[in-house]
Order: sequence, then structure tokens, then C-alpha cells
Amino acid sequence: MPSKISDILKSISQHIGSFFGGDGLRFLFSLLVSALFWFLLTINEETVNEFHIAINVENVPDDVSLVTQPPSQVTVMARDRSASFLKFVASDPTISLNFDDYCKANSLFNVSRTELLNHIRDVLGNNATIISINPDSIRATYTTLPPRMVKLIVNSDVTPSNECVLSGRIKSSADSVLVYSIYPLPADFDRVETHLVYASGLKDTAVFKAHVKSVSGMRFEPSSVDVTVPVEPLIRKSMSIPVVVDNLPQNTNLITFPSNVTINYLIPMSMYKRAFSNVKAHVDYNMLIDANTTAKLPVIVLPVPEIFRDLTVTPDSIEYLIEKR
Repeated sequence: MPSKISDILKSISQHIGSFFGGDGLRFLFSLLVSALFWFLLTINEETVNEFHIAINVENVPDDVSLVTQPPSQVTVMARDRSASFLKFVASDPTISLNFDDYCKANSLFNVSRTELLNHIRDVLGNNATIISINPDSIRATYTTLPPRMVKLIVNSDVTPSNECVLSGRIKSSADSVLVYSIYPLPADFDRVETHLVYASGLKDTAVFKAHVKSVSGMRFEPSSVDVTVPVEPLIRKSMSIPVVVDNLPQNTNLITFPSNVTINYLIPMSMYKRAFSNVKAHVDYNMLIDANTTAKLPVIVLPVPEIFRDLTVTPDSIEYLIEKR
């Protein structure tokens, strides 16, 4: 076995040696010369490239807050010799803008097309032909007014499926926002709203992204919140409850048959083990006077908890026997 491995290694060594012999070296040299010749031919040819130039606004004063953000980058199509663009192979270029140089009146930060074009030429070189710029200018608004904290109202229209129920209050990841405005805010400006969160047929707890309604000249922080809608399934439960006679006259006793009835209802799973000892089945003695028949008295369940769904009573009417004392 060792001799066989030795033979294989010797064969591989001979093949490598023959390749890097005279013919192999001449082939590699020819390949290298061809690549170099191709590079020299193409390096001086004109080419059109697309650049994503990052925009960096520097030296923003501490008392200044941007209300609308400038674009993070501009897309530039430019033509020049390939050699001129070699320095951008590894990474896209960046334009740095000094805030005070473009700070205008009326809370406006503005870099015109001409000014932006000059910055692009400084980066790409004066020999580059600029074909297109998008966007072709940079605008943003700012304020020196302090922000105000206001209440956030979440607008929602959400409903669970028939087999489920909302199991709690709809919650937002933030109940207030900071408002940055280029104008002084009115004294009664104390709340903002989200766009409507709409969902139906929910079968499980869900989280939605709600964006704050935009207002011209203002920025909100945060500009969106996560809205959690708690949903849990309903399960069926039954319970035996006693029959109580209402408006019974003195010296009169009314015996019901049966003395207990069974109620069936749907309830949220988390409340399945909860006791509802105050729930009773009521019959009204006055109905014997008002009704033409005395066969049975209808059963009314009171109080009915709000969390009960699809409540039924068995039996829904009962027989009785009146005793005079």
C-alpha cells in the first residue's frame, strides 16, 4: 500500500514538472503578456459608469434639528477614461457638505444643481462628462426650536375571527412622540394620530406597523410604532347555576322544577378556570300574573359577564309549584 501511494505522488510530480517546463512557461508568459496588452488597450478607452455618491452633512450645530432629511446619496452617470475611474473600484465616492455653507433663510438647507455639480466634478475629476444626476439638487428643512412631547393616538379597526376574542387592550410601542417643527407650535397642539391599522379575522396575537400621519413642516420621533393586538381563542364551557325567584309575595313559596339549569357559553382560554358565582338563573313571579298561561316560566340569566359569548340555557323555561303559607 505505501508503495502504491508513492507511485501516485511521483506521477503527479512528473506532470506538474512537465507543465512548468519549457512549454508551460511559454504558455504562462504569453497569457501574462496578452492580459497586460488588453489592460493597456482598455484603460484609455472612454466608458460610462454609474456612481452612488454618499452625501454627508457635517458640522450641524447642536441646537439645530433636521425636520426633513437630505438624500443619503445621489446617483450619477458619468463618462471618462477607465483609468480615471479605477480609484472607485473598491468603494463609491463621498461628498461632504458643511452645514453653514448651505444654510439659507426660512429654515432651509439647500444645495443647488450648480453647486452639487461642482462637488461631483471635484470627486470624479474635471475631465469627466456628467450625463445625469438624480436628484439634481439637495434640499432639507431644519429648526432651532426645541421639540415638544405630545400624545400619540393609534387609530385602529381590528376584529378577531368568530372563534377568537380580543384578550386585552391594544398596545403601542410608544404612547407619545417628539415633534420637531419649523414653526412655533400652537399651545393646544397636544396630540398626533397614526394612519388606520385595519385587520379582520385575526386568529392569533398580531403586531402591525403604524405610521404617524405626516404634517407639513414637522418631523415626529418616532415616526412609526408597533401596535400589538392581543387575540386568544374561545373555548366552550358549561356550568350549573341555581334558579332564583324574583318578586315573590309574602306567605308564598314557589318551587321550580328543576332547581338548577345548565348554561353553555364560550369564554377566552385564559379565563377558563375563573369562577362566576354571581351568575344566577332568574324567574319572575310577576309573569304568572301577566301571562295567560301558567305552564312554565322563562329563565333569564343575570348578570351575563361581558366575556361570555354564544350563551344558551338548558332548559330555557321551567315548571313550578306554588305553595301558600
